Amino acid sequence: VMADAAGLVDAFIQSVETVGETNAGGGWQTSTSLKTKDKGSKSDLELLRRAQDTLLRGMHWTKQRMLILKLCTAEYTPIRKPVHLGDFMDVLLRGRNVDMAQRCNSTVLLDAGLC
Repeated sequence: VMADAAGLVDAFIQSVETVGETNAGGGWQTSTSLKTKDKGSKSDLELLRRAQDTLLRGMHWTKQRMLILKLCTAEYTPIRKPVHLGDFMDVLLRGRNVDMAQRCNSTVLLDAGLC
């Protein structure tokens, strides 16, 4: 359900971002009533992006729930793999208003399933 919702939000965002393109007849086409040229619409679009980020974060933690249950019942075997810390932080902070002063470019060995 969350994946479907995130996909629909993504489709809507993409349709809004194409506002202003011309159709084959040379006329302007508007795929939705929300126009990105309006000041309020940019705010609405940002809220949709944040909603999409929240849905994706929810999907991530739903997957993590199963791993956490296995960890608590001693059924989980950790497997360390190289994880790029910058990418890990991007996923961790997605949908949150956090400014990183500097992006970490290091790669470390972590349990990829729990990251």
